[in-house]
Formats: sequence, C-alpha cells, structure tokens
Amino acid sequence: MLIKHFVVFLSVLNFSCTGVAHLQTQETPTANLAEKECITMPFHYVLADNWEKSSNVREIEVFMDDKAFSLENLKMLFAYLSDRFPEPKHLNVRIKTDWSQLNLPSDCPGSGSGGSNIAKVESFDYHRADYYRRGDDVYFYYTTQLKTEKMEKVVLSGSHQPRQRWESE
Repeated sequence: MLIKHFVVFLSVLNFSCTGVAHLQTQETPTANLAEKECITMPFHYVLADNWEKSSNVREIEVFMDDKAFSLENLKMLFAYLSDRFPEPKHLNVRIKTDWSQLNLPSDCPGSGSGGSNIAKVESFDYHRADYYRRGDDVYFYYTTQLKTEKMEKVVLSGSHQPRQRWESE
C-alpha cells in the first residue's frame, strides 16, 4: 500500500513532455510507450490510473484541469490515448476535473475512495467525461453543465448507439 502511495505521488511530480504525467502500473507495456512520439497538448493532464482490467479491457483514469475541459480538448485527448493504447480492443477512459473525484489511495477525509468525498462527487459538482472504444464503435459522454447527471453523447465512429438512463427523456 505504501508503494502505491509513493508511485501516485511520484507520478504527479514527474511531468514529461509539456507537463503531462504518466503513471504506469505493472500491467502497462513500457517498451511500446517509449517508442511512441511525444505529443504536445495545449493543456495539462495527469494519468492517475492506467491498467489492463482484463485481456480485453484497459481502464484509464485522467485528471484534467477544469479550465481545459472542452469538447475540442476531449476529442484531442481521447484520440491520443486511443492511439497510444491500441490494445486491448476495449478502452475505457474516465476524465475527472477535481482531485476529490479520483480514487487516490488515502485514508484521509476528502481524498479518493477512502475519504468523505463520495457525496460531493455524486452531487455532480464537477465536469466529467467517459470514453469508450469497442472495436469500430468509438463514442464518449461529457458534461456540458454542472449539477446534473445528464451528459452529451458524441459518436466518433461505428454504428453502436448505446443509451444512458437520461437519454430516454
């Protein structure tokens, strides 16, 4: 547990390229990442978690500055992460804009799953986005307003049109 705390701490401090930090877990293939070209984004972000959930699914959690949260920046970041992690076939990326939304390992109140921030996050006070790559089906949801569960859907490719509970309205 102490090692995971230390790795998260170092990932936040160890900025590469233009200030972009990458936390790589043991399941992340580091050799392929080193060969990739370093892309400069017009905003900063931090990969807070990155792991292969199974042989078919990779999960990535990203912290992004709330001021940089826009449809254009989300598209740019999702395209980059999808290109950077072409395998496994399914990719889920969760964008968070407040530290309290992240599951950072801590027993302190108000920081991650061990804290008292759960009610705060559930109140939809912060922007968020969820990206899904399912083979040829690529789409994401993102907030356009706060204080609501509702998110807008953007289909980037494919024919699968998933529906969320708020889309039945």
